[in-house]
Amino acid sequence: MARVLLNQPNGNREVVKTIELPYTPISLVYLGTAIEDKHQIKIFDRNLDLKDETLLNLIISYNPDIIGISSTTTEALHDIIYLGKLIKKICLAK
Repeated sequence: MARVLLNQPNGNREVVKTIELPYTPISLVYLGTAIEDKHQIKIFDRNLDLKDETLLNLIISYNPDIIGISSTTTEALHDIIYLGKLIKKICLAK
C-alpha cells in the first residue's frame, strides 16, 4: 500500500482569494476515491493554504511514496512548476 499525496495548485500565486470560497478539487477527489482501497490518500489544496511550510511539514510527516499535482488549468502552471521544484528539493534532502 503506497502513501499518495495529491496536490491542487493555487491558480494565482500572487493573490490568495479570501472573499470567494475555493472550489473542491473534484478531479483529485475522484482519483483518490478510485484508488483508496489500495492506497492511503491525502489531498492538499494550495487554494486553502499557500504557505510552503504547511506543505513541507505535510510531506515530512506523511512521507508519501507518490506525489501527484493536478494540472487541469493553465492558470496554475506557475504554481505547478514551483511545486515540482519545491517537492524535488524536499525529497532529495531526506
